[in-house]
Amino acid sequence: MNHLSMAQLFECADGTGSDTVSRHLNACEECRARLRAVIVTEREIRTLPHEHPSEQFTRRVMERLGIKGSSSLAWTVFRNLGPLVAMSAVTGIVFVVLKRTGVLGGSDIGESMSATGKLADSVTHQLSGGAATLSMWLQNLLPSGFGGSSLTVAIFLLLSLAAVGVLDRFIVSPIWRKRIEQG
Repeated sequence: MNHLSMAQLFECADGTGSDTVSRHLNACEECRARLRAVIVTEREIRTLPHEHPSEQFTRRVMERLGIKGSSSLAWTVFRNLGPLVAMSAVTGIVFVVLKRTGVLGGSDIGESMSATGKLADSVTHQLSGGAATLSMWLQNLLPSGFGGSSLTVAIFLLLSLAAVGVLDRFIVSPIWRKRIEQG
């Protein structure tokens, strides 16, 4: 007589065995004994406390699998800002389309849209003031030919973000990894 495979016994223990397996179990004492052993073993395994491997063990396994560590803080920030920027762009496009087609003109949304517009104007004014202050600061800091233009401000901001990314990658992240590994 052919006996049940371990896979069939596990299926039966989980309650997903077929009718053929059930009929075999009714006729075969050896397979019933093996099924009881599987059920007892599963029950005992579930009562064991969960083990948490050390960080060094996890790091070694991840290295052997070729999986790199977590991304840097700067990349995490940029990655999380992407959906926010996309949502803002879509919202803006929908607003412009609804405004141009006149859908928003005759509705009760007008009051809240007016308040939102005032808030947007205020934020725009604050951002313009900040950009003007940054531009004046750059004019004072940099030689006369480099300060003040919007291109200079954009290049300065990009270089600043690149510097933050480099600092995060080569200084901050290694320090954090060492602290995590130690403890």
